[in-house]
Formats: sequence, structure tokens, C-alpha cells
Amino acid sequence: MNFLASEENETAGLAIMQACNHQFRLERSLEKGKQILRLVQCNSEINGYPHQPQFQCITTEKELAKTEVEGEEIIFKVSAEGQSYNFYFGKEEENLQLLYENADGRKLNPESVGGMVGTMLCMFASSNGKESKNSAEFEWFDYTETELSCNVQAILHV
Repeated sequence: MNFLASEENETAGLAIMQACNHQFRLERSLEKGKQILRLVQCNSEINGYPHQPQFQCITTEKELAKTEVEGEEIIFKVSAEGQSYNFYFGKEEENLQLLYENADGRKLNPESVGGMVGTMLCMFASSNGKESKNSAEFEWFDYTETELSCNVQAILHV
């Protein structure tokens, strides 16, 4: 992805999710005039089902890691081993830096919510409800399953 946020509401990156509002977002954004990369964990407490009149959903976001980044181009890598996720970033695929280690993947599948279809990986760009003429260009996405069936790796060049 090639992306520079021009406003603080603009963001782009990689999301790993299983249930609505249960996700990890490895995202680039703007904060106090500086380009940043952050890992956000999003969870929600759900009471009832969306089609019921008494349905309630309270969503919380927690910033797990943050660092300042330079340049427009960045590579993201996420590796999973069992329920543990590791998040990397950098300019060269052979020289990525660890941003966050051992994120708890069980946070993606809350027991209180049924009907999950599996974990999804996706690229995203958002202006979070505000008008924007900015864009993110995703050059490639690679998904590799390793020898162990529980160990997957996704690399996103952003």
C-alpha cells in the first residue's frame, strides 16, 4: 500500500476480524501532524441479536502499539501460530520490525456471539465517515499457509 494520511480521520491498512466489532487493525494514520502506524484491538459486548428490539452493542477500542513511520510505502506482515498473532512492518520484506507480539486471537471470537464463519483478512481504507479525496494503493497481498495447519502468514505491501 502506498498511503499518506492527510487528515487525522484517514486510515488504511490490514484488518483481521471474525465477528462484527471484534478485530485487530494494523493501520496507518495521522496524529498531531505525524504519520503513525498503530495496532488497534476492537471488541464489543453484545446483548441480544441485531434484529431484536432490545439489542445493545457497546464497542471498545484499545491501542496495543504505536510508532511513527516515514515515507509513503510500507509493508505489513501478520503471522499466526495457534491463537497468537504477531504484527510486523517495514520498508523491505527481508527486514521487517516487530510492532506487537502474541496478540490474543481469542479476542476475535467471543463466546457470547454465535454463527462465526472463520477469521477474515482484509485490506481497508477509510475516512471514518468524513469526506476525503485521499486514496490508498495496495500493490500486492500474499497469503501463505506453512507446514503447521495452525500457522498462517499474511503479508501486505502497503
